[in-house]
Amino acid sequence: MDRRRHITLGLERIEALLEAMGHPELHVPHIVQVVGTNGKGTTAVALAATLEEMGHASGSYLSPHVLSYTERVVLRGKRSSEEEFAVAMGETMDLADRHGIEVSQFEILTAGALKMFAEAGLSWAVLEAGLGARHDATSVARPDAVVLTNVALDHTEYLGETVEEIAEEKLATLRPGATLFLGTGDGRVVEIVRRTCRRLGANLVELAGENAVSTDLAPYLAGDVNLGLAVAGSLLEKDLPVEVEAKVALAVRDALPGRFEVCEVGGVPVVLDGGHNAAGVSAALGAFRRAYSGRPFGVVFGVLREKDVAGMLS
Repeated sequence: MDRRRHITLGLERIEALLEAMGHPELHVPHIVQVVGTNGKGTTAVALAATLEEMGHASGSYLSPHVLSYTERVVLRGKRSSEEEFAVAMGETMDLADRHGIEVSQFEILTAGALKMFAEAGLSWAVLEAGLGARHDATSVARPDAVVLTNVALDHTEYLGETVEEIAEEKLATLRPGATLFLGTGDGRVVEIVRRTCRRLGANLVELAGENAVSTDLAPYLAGDVNLGLAVAGSLLEKDLPVEVEAKVALAVRDALPGRFEVCEVGGVPVVLDGGHNAAGVSAALGAFRRAYSGRPFGVVFGVLREKDVAGMLS
């Protein structure tokens, strides 16, 4: 898998692979795609966990992983085992090679996850988009519902130089008759979303600031959890029991490494956070100041050179 790591744009390779696999995505009745700049993984986990708690067999596909590839596939509330993950992805790679389909790592992972969801008999699959949406492998599943968490500057070399351009890329997966759940109140994004939904004949549900559940999570994580809960309630057309909301908040806190992950070294709190754009770093620093008000702190910072280094450092 590591040797196949490269970025590809376009859907022709994964479409060919899914065709060779017998289209596993068609065997999952309900597919939701989560797009946006930040918070996609937490929102996806919260949404799938809520659907599962409400009695619907659900799973989520996430990216990237921090410690293990198995973080990318969650089946019915549990991370896939190394054995089942290796079998599914191995079979997917072998099939691609036999048919001469030169897919990337992300395309293999996406197709393999859809295979695992279909074989597990899931009713709902929640797919976190990897890069944008227009050319992202997850868009091949043609979701009936799309969640847009927010839009900030990231991956500008692929998606555009402005929030408006990036928003257009992230909305490109939307189809006539589908439903878009909007998790941001950013006026620039809201205007583009409303215009796009009108043009396509898509349904729009605006959820910014809705369904605030009290948790002890970092504020940005709590916002993502609230969005996942609100989307689930809207999809199921049900009010969620308080105990379900509490269970989901607890599940999310322990599910994903690198999201305001607190450790202690020699009695000193150390927070690990994977924020990789200016908005993400700002959210992590805000959460730190809230949790450790008045304490001095230092930052150890690492970043890929194509990222907005100046913006994050400032």
